[in-house]
Amino acid sequence: MRTIHINEPELFCLELFRVALSEATPEAGARAMDVARHEVVSLSLRNFSFGKEKSEGNIRYAEFVEWVAKTSGERYEAAHEFSEIYRRYEAKNERKLNVAEHIGKRVWLSIQDQRFQGLYAKCNIFEQVGVDARKHRIHGARDKDMLRKIWTS
Repeated sequence: MRTIHINEPELFCLELFRVALSEATPEAGARAMDVARHEVVSLSLRNFSFGKEKSEGNIRYAEFVEWVAKTSGERYEAAHEFSEIYRRYEAKNERKLNVAEHIGKRVWLSIQDQRFQGLYAKCNIFEQVGVDARKHRIHGARDKDMLRKIWTS
């Protein structure tokens, strides 16, 4: 399990990080997180007050503007890369992420209700998610083996 720290501007773009986390491998997910961070910077640049008068001792503005200029090429490449990540997300990763989130919510609710059903016990959470998938006609989430694979990836 990996911990991902996000700052205040990134909180407004959580969907970008959700898309990034849907990548198939941990390495691809880490790269997608870097790309998503560049997207956040690009989106937040329009809110930056470049033309306003700066107060004394505010060197951070100059450092930020210099950093923006130095990394503009990376952001350009990241924008193209993120479009590919998003295309994969819409094609197949979104469903897998939704199923994994549903399993996680079932686990959380089981803990909160102090039922502690678990993933591998009799009448377990995988069975419940499979029933939900059949009920709502969600393909690829009906059998336990596929659910285990989605949950562990």
